[in-house]
Amino acid sequence: SIAGGIGQADGTAQYWFNGMPVIDRHDIVFRTGMNPNIQFHQFMIAPYIGSGSPADQYMWVDDLSLGTQSPYAPSPPPPPSSVPGTVSNLSVSNTGSNSVTLSFTEVNDGTGSPAKYDVRFDSPVISWGSASSVASGTCATPLAGTQIGAAKTCTVLGLAAGTQYQFQLIAYRGTLNVDAVFGGLSNVATGTTSSSSDTTAPTVSITAPANNAMVSGGVTVSANASDNVGVVGVQFKLDGANLGSEATASPYSTSFNTTLTTNGNHILTALARDAAGNTNTSAAVTVTVNNPSATAWPNEPAGSTLITDYAFSDPLPLGNSMPVGNGTGWAINNGGLASMVSDPTAPYSPLNVGQWSYPTGFAGGSAPATMGYASSNLANARDLYFGIWWKPSNPWQGHASGVNKILFIEQYGGACGNNLQNQVLTMYGQSEPYLLRMTNEFMIAPTYNLNPNVNNPAVTLGVWHRLEIHRKLSNTSSSQDGILQWWMDGTLVGNYSNINDPQCPFDSLSFSPTWGGVGDTKAENDYYRYDHVHISQFTGTQSSDTIPPTVTMTAPANGATVSGAVTVSANASDNVGVAGVQFKLDGSNTGAEINAAPYNYSLDSTLYPNGSHTLTATARDTAGNMNTSAGITVTLSNAAPRPPPGAVSNLSVSNTGSNSVTLSFTEVNDGTASPAKYDVRFDSPVISWGSASSVASGTCATPLAGTQIGAAKTCTVLGLAAGTQYQFQLIAYRGTLNVDAVFGGLSNVATGTTSSSSDTTAPTVSITAPANNAMVSGGVTVSANASDNVGVAGVQFQLDGVDLGAELTAVPYSISWNTTTASNGGHILTAVARDAARNTATSAAVSVTTLNTAPTPPVISNVATSNVTSSSATLTWTTNAVSSSQVDYGPTSAYGRVTSLDSRLVTAHSQTLAGLQKNTWYHFRMLSRDAAGNLAVSRDFTFKTRHK
Repeated sequence: SIAGGIGQADGTAQYWFNGMPVIDRHDIVFRTGMNPNIQFHQFMIAPYIGSGSPADQYMWVDDLSLGTQSPYAPSPPPPPSSVPGTVSNLSVSNTGSNSVTLSFTEVNDGTGSPAKYDVRFDSPVISWGSASSVASGTCATPLAGTQIGAAKTCTVLGLAAGTQYQFQLIAYRGTLNVDAVFGGLSNVATGTTSSSSDTTAPTVSITAPANNAMVSGGVTVSANASDNVGVVGVQFKLDGANLGSEATASPYSTSFNTTLTTNGNHILTALARDAAGNTNTSAAVTVTVNNPSATAWPNEPAGSTLITDYAFSDPLPLGNSMPVGNGTGWAINNGGLASMVSDPTAPYSPLNVGQWSYPTGFAGGSAPATMGYASSNLANARDLYFGIWWKPSNPWQGHASGVNKILFIEQYGGACGNNLQNQVLTMYGQSEPYLLRMTNEFMIAPTYNLNPNVNNPAVTLGVWHRLEIHRKLSNTSSSQDGILQWWMDGTLVGNYSNINDPQCPFDSLSFSPTWGGVGDTKAENDYYRYDHVHISQFTGTQSSDTIPPTVTMTAPANGATVSGAVTVSANASDNVGVAGVQFKLDGSNTGAEINAAPYNYSLDSTLYPNGSHTLTATARDTAGNMNTSAGITVTLSNAAPRPPPGAVSNLSVSNTGSNSVTLSFTEVNDGTASPAKYDVRFDSPVISWGSASSVASGTCATPLAGTQIGAAKTCTVLGLAAGTQYQFQLIAYRGTLNVDAVFGGLSNVATGTTSSSSDTTAPTVSITAPANNAMVSGGVTVSANASDNVGVAGVQFQLDGVDLGAELTAVPYSISWNTTTASNGGHILTAVARDAARNTATSAAVSVTTLNTAPTPPVISNVATSNVTSSSATLTWTTNAVSSSQVDYGPTSAYGRVTSLDSRLVTAHSQTLAGLQKNTWYHFRMLSRDAAGNLAVSRDFTFKTRHK
């Protein structure tokens, strides 16, 4: 403020870090008499870390809030986050023969948002810990809330007719089994399903895809279902989890985007239900998902030479003309409707994909943008291969002409003169199903349309598709020996080998996606997206090798009974060379192809049903000849799933102190014949499991390990308040909490009251070093003085609220703090003293600022690649200081693989990469760390392995 023309020292500056105050000043002069009208102008986030950073770095900014308040008003503390509310009016409002309807009032999740709910049930009486979460119906866990205080109704399906059930739920926020914060358990609601005259379950069977089919890209899953009364719905499932939403009318089908799941075997089922709640599950259909990696181009002719690989994450030149004629490289005329966007489902560069927009009002016959590539290598080629990842939006408004162009292969000059001739790949059709058609435009000879003549797969909207084109020019102007082939998701769609065209050289590949002819206008916002363009040329001749490899299975033995992990192996040989061996179970691929001997892998037999199965191995050579071994029969025999752990039923409080209690109970089985572990919780005066705290101090601290099934177990809970009633409860489990724990049932509740303590005086404690507001670096001694009317039991130093070192139980109370392990900047030091009666006191905070000199890493230079073969390469480099050796490498700049660390400190470094794929570009970077721990990271380099 200004008083009498003089600025007053009443300005405020406060700063918190992770909730801890770092700066808290209320005596600052911001406005002087010379500048009495200074006001806030702008807020800026502009991080600067200086030059010479050894690697890309970044910072995240999230949840930014700006606000103003009246001068001199105190800054409000952040609102405390409370636990979610407790539902107290859960009721069964309606019953059917196989279903019930639950009703309750929604509650707060503790942060002002509607809570989520875990709904459980059992018959005839519920015990929360052993009850099942609802899996079928609109009450299925997790059940999302909609509005605090609103009446919520939902349905539980799949119940038995004429049976009593009990239901209970718990409100929570966060994610179950990850970071959920729970409220209290609701009341128990009881209901009995009615007896049904309809007890006949529907029949259901999956009709597509076929059992043991190999699938990729977008796949339609369909089923037939019937019932004596009527089918209400069919829910498809993938590996037991719902696939899409329930189909409530025939035809029963859903879309399965296989690129969103892992390669390998998966189980498809269909669950049909009728109006009476009777359900039936179809026989399982096993499919093998086989989507090649984003950088693999499965139909590229062997021995092709790369012309360009363009990832849309690379910088894109912008201009007003295309690189046709004498142009070279990539260019774009974006027309305002081409942009780089993120797409988490993109296979290659999800943070940057090219989007060509067709907004509402876009007129047919025009292109939103044009992007193209031209080069002398393209112009001189006669046999080209093109690969591209492409995704159409869902929904997509088709054009009345059926024309929805994707990309253009352009020819110019030669016999074409100054005319431009195009081969155009089109998503053809006015509505679904759309097909991939090849159209030839602006030819000297008559134009033609080439429709799918091998397969007729429909384009799946909203899904990434791998598109491949092979285009070979005819040998002479009169010969009909040109080739035009195209693939979608690895499936050959069109195959024409009798093409005749004039001798027009290739000029460019362009994306100028035109939407239809004249007459239609977009009534919705549609788009095409592109990710990764690959162009190569083939100059070799086809192999004369027509002899297939020989291959035999060597393990397991024919007729063997197996379980768990099974080693599967084969021997393979060829007159030229074996390129790979693919193992199959019942005709479907298991695992990836193995490209080098020994040909073996580990089969997880628990993923397949018990019973008889056939294993084979298919070998291929470098010329593409293939041969399949004789099959061997094995019987899978895996044990049934293990039962859950037991439930403790005799938990008791056997002894109490002023600040502690002793708990006793009998240990139980963890379900695998080993002693269970326990999560022990407590609260005062009454416990509610979901909101109770796990014991953190004493021998009862969670996780509490068991010792012997059936033995009497005792343990102690510390840190309680004197003269206070507490309740205790535990649950037995196996595995790791919040990772893979399998729980038993909740124990009984044990109640106990701590005794009153005659010592209620807390210690006194103060930090003596370092001084408040000190600047520190390197190793620093932190010390404190502490005293108590009876005696100090221990002093625990804390840095920013987190324990710093172990508790000190005797004077002097001091510890060494290595400040280089903390970030540069402000930090808070405190000391917590406790006495034997568990009274505690925390010292006044001491603010310090750490300032450690930034490390100087070694300098990497003289990077070189040598001894490159089809499967290995040697990388060398030097550093200006002795340091270790390691290399990140992989087929993309994301790398994905790293060599073993060579910890020897040297200045001349060498690492050999082995097991590489032939004819493949690899990215790599060097990593060298000196004796002081400073790490140097080189820039990105590339090399390409030989093709043979």
